[in-house]
Amino acid sequence: MTAAWTMTEVQTYEDHEVLESEYCSGYIDGSGKWNSGFYCSSANADGPLHCCGTATHKYCCMQKEAFSDQSNFDADLALVFGIILGITAAVTIVMLASCCFCSCCLLYKKRQSNLNDVFIN
Repeated sequence: MTAAWTMTEVQTYEDHEVLESEYCSGYIDGSGKWNSGFYCSSANADGPLHCCGTATHKYCCMQKEAFSDQSNFDADLALVFGIILGITAAVTIVMLASCCFCSCCLLYKKRQSNLNDVFIN
């Protein structure tokens, strides 16, 4: 989402400029400490400053770098794997339970015939 203010473009997400200063959004560092966002002002620099670094260590630099988000990717991958595994386990449990108690399932019919054989004999 963007909005134009006279001659400076303001974006509401990461890496946006306000009054010709690039913004580094807040982040949690490697030791779990929250670091507030900050502006990379080019007022005292020889050229424009950019937000550089990784998801756990941000800083201002002269040359625009590709933002490395590998640490978050690894954590996200583990989270996605855990969610998929949990959903698969839940679906399996529901399917097994429904096969034992649903009259249209073969396991239910087999179980009922075994119970009837026990009571008849």
